[in-house]
Formats: sequence, structure tokens, C-alpha cells
Amino acid sequence: MRKEIPPTQPLTYALGEFGLALPTHVVGTYLLFFYTDQLGLAVTWVLLARSINTLWDTVNDPLLGYLSDRTNNPRGRRWPWLRVSLPLYVLVGLMLWIVPEGFEGVGLFAYFLVLLLLFETLATMAWVNHNALFPALFRQEGSRARANGLRKAMGLVALLLAVALSPVLYNRLGFAGMGLAWAAVAALTLRLYFSRLREPPWTPPPSQAGLWSSILGCLRNPSFRPLLLALALVQTALGLLMSGIPFFAKYTLGLPEDHTSLLFGTIFAVALLSAFVWPHLIQRMGSGLSLQAALWLFALALLPLWGVTSLATGMLVAAAVGFAVSGMLVLQDVVLAQVIDQRAEQTGMRQEGVHYGLVGVLGRLSGLLQGLIFATLTPLFGYVSGQQPGPEPETAFRFLIAGPPVLALILAVLSLRRSLRPGLAGQ
Repeated sequence: MRKEIPPTQPLTYALGEFGLALPTHVVGTYLLFFYTDQLGLAVTWVLLARSINTLWDTVNDPLLGYLSDRTNNPRGRRWPWLRVSLPLYVLVGLMLWIVPEGFEGVGLFAYFLVLLLLFETLATMAWVNHNALFPALFRQEGSRARANGLRKAMGLVALLLAVALSPVLYNRLGFAGMGLAWAAVAALTLRLYFSRLREPPWTPPPSQAGLWSSILGCLRNPSFRPLLLALALVQTALGLLMSGIPFFAKYTLGLPEDHTSLLFGTIFAVALLSAFVWPHLIQRMGSGLSLQAALWLFALALLPLWGVTSLATGMLVAAAVGFAVSGMLVLQDVVLAQVIDQRAEQTGMRQEGVHYGLVGVLGRLSGLLQGLIFATLTPLFGYVSGQQPGPEPETAFRFLIAGPPVLALILAVLSLRRSLRPGLAGQ
């Protein structure tokens, strides 16, 4: 008799989050500094490469999700994609930090562009399939909330390690040594994750929709469309806050640069601890209402930033923000999983890959919106750069982190309410 395969445990899934997040955050935080400040690549070349990459990302996110959804393999739909992408993702992430001698100018740009496109393509392949496993591995609201709480906590640990320890590593080992150290940690973690991963069996439908039919079908879903908008607005609010905190600390609070880490550290530490609190709130309120509460708390926590004048009060506000952000991170995947379940019941097709691919596209586009909002600081407040901060930089950065983000969160709640049907709202 064949031995029954045990289900994937939440800790195993969380290890995958940690292993994937570590290279993502190291590259996202320090790659620009490495190529411009250390290697001398012109900022205009870097921006061109990142613009090309953004355009490619808007295509490959839903495309790879769609192809994954259509895969038929005895080990599962996501298994072959993860088997290929995980080791290559770590390897190419390492190669970004190991640049051959003599590369400069156009040659350095070409190396950067090719590896960036490869890295982001492999990252998309790995992340879309890892995310798509979530609704399939954990089928109940309670188990999803608990698993996602642990998953997001591990992701935050990866973020803290990447941001805090990378400068220590590259100062002692150089950037190549830092890349090798993080690649080793990620490889070991992802190896453990993949060896213990057990994807539930899946029976493909008799016929499957094409790419455009799948994308349009998801977008026509009256529950998914407003949820997608809500998630993009939340990402915009969070992105503006995170990118604006260093400016807020410098110009509004007048803090030394090293004190900025105290504000970030407070947000991340509280968010990490709170990731285990929100699953208990779901038991009383349901995931939909709990997510709405988290977004309202996020908006309310930002309002005091209009009056904060010291590091102490700033850290108190940061703690409140951390609690709300934790709820948002834990709950959004739970609500999205329920919307995916809803559509699967209606159509007979489970399209987790396409859904998460579209979420990725909106996440990229929210970055463009953040850039446009940042650009409004020049006509509104006269801020041009650190050399030309304008007459009211302190007000400009209060506005940046407590103006548009609050509006975005209010709109996100309104959009989310349209997405939630009675069974989903926890009522």
C-alpha cells in the first residue's frame, strides 16, 4: 500500500518566503548603490535598464502565471516551475554582484541589463508559483490566516537581515562576498523548502481558456476587480511611506541619518510581532472585515504625522503603523485566496497563477504612481533635490507620507467593500 504523502506544513511554506525574500530585498535595497556609486554606471543608464525591466514585468507576470496554471505534472502544477526557477534565481542573483573586471560604460550597462532581466524573470517565475500555492495548500480561512502570519513574519525577518546586515557584510567581504553569503543562506533555505513541499493533487478541466480569455475572465470578476484596485492603492500608500521616511526624518524631524533606522526598525519589529496577532482577530471578525479594519488603522496611524516633531513621538506613530501594516500583509492574501476559490467554483478552473500575476502587474504600476506623486513636491512645495529643497521641505514630506497615502487607503477601503460579498466579508 502506498504511503500517504503528508501535507505541506506552514513552517515549510514560510521557509520558502524567507528564501525568496532575501535576494529580493538585498537586490532591491543595494543594487542601485553598487552599480552607480561603486562601479560608476551612470544613473541614466540604470534608469533605462529599470524602465525596460518594468515593461517586461508587466508582460511576464500574467504570462508566467497563465503557463503555470496550464501545467499538468504528476508532482503538481507549480513543482516543475519551482524546480527550474529556484536554483537559477539564487545563481543569477549572485552574478549581479560579481562583475567581470574591465566592464564599464556600455559594456557594464549591457551586463547589468541582461542580468537584471534574467533575475526579475526568474523572480517572477518563483514568486508567482510560490504565491499560487497558498490557496491550494491551505484551504480554510483559519489555517490560511495562521500560515500567512508565519509566512509574513519570515518575510519580515528576511527584510530586516537584508537591510541591516548587508552593509556589515560588504564592508568586510566586499559586494561579491556579501552576494555569496546571502546566496548560500537563500540556497540552503530554498532547498529545505522545496524538499518538503507537497503540492495537493489537481485534476485539470476538460478544456482551458486561452491567455487573453483567462486574463479578461479574472478582470471581469466583480469580486476580483475592486480587490485588485484596493491592493494597488495599498501598495501605493505603503511605498510612499517607506520611501518618504528618510526625507521626513531629515527635513521634518531634523534627525541624523543613522536615526532613520530607528523609525524603520520600530515599524518592522512591531509588524513582525503583530503577524501572530491578526490570525486571532479573524476568528471573531472574518478576513474581509479584519482587512478593512487594518486599512482604517493604517490611515488613522498616519494622521498624527502631520504634528510629530520628535523622534520619540515618531517612534510611537511608527509602532501603530507597524501593527496596521502587519494586518494588511497577513490578511490580503487570505482575502485574495477566497476570491480565487469563488471564481473556481463558478468556472471549474483554478487560476491562482493568473490572479497573482495580475496583482504583480498592478504592483509595478503603483510604483509609477508613486513616482508621479513624488514629482508633485516640486510644483506644490518647491522641492527639487537635496541641493534645492525649497522653502518648506518639512511640510513637503509631511504631505508625502500623510497626505496621498491616507487618501489612497480610504479609496482602498471603499474599493474593498465592493469586492466583499456576504460570505467573504465574514458577516
